[in-house]
Amino acid sequence: MNVELIGHTVEAYVGEWSYPKDTVHTVEVVLQHGEYKAVVIYQLRGNCLGWDILRFAVGDLETGEPLNMTYPENKKHIELDGEGYVKCLKLFDSNGDQLEIEHDDDICQCVTSVRIINWEER
Repeated sequence: MNVELIGHTVEAYVGEWSYPKDTVHTVEVVLQHGEYKAVVIYQLRGNCLGWDILRFAVGDLETGEPLNMTYPENKKHIELDGEGYVKCLKLFDSNGDQLEIEHDDDICQCVTSVRIINWEER
């Protein structure tokens, strides 16, 4: 699994270790099954940092928690059920062919990368 922090130095990201920190993290989760790929974007709020944020993003994916559907990636790759939870993921190959993976089908086995793409301290 690839764990990255893009666009920030460690010093800029970590800041002072005083708690509680009120942060908003934007996390990108990449999934792959064979040649089929998908990208899902999560926003997490709270007083967690680093690995905890990455772990919670994957946990939300695993439980099918509702996500912010304003992101183009989520609109393309997520289908919701009638209550707003993840019903299935739509993965695409380079030809545009689609593979649907039901949420219950061990979706976390397809995770290949998790990275923080943005964060802000509030």
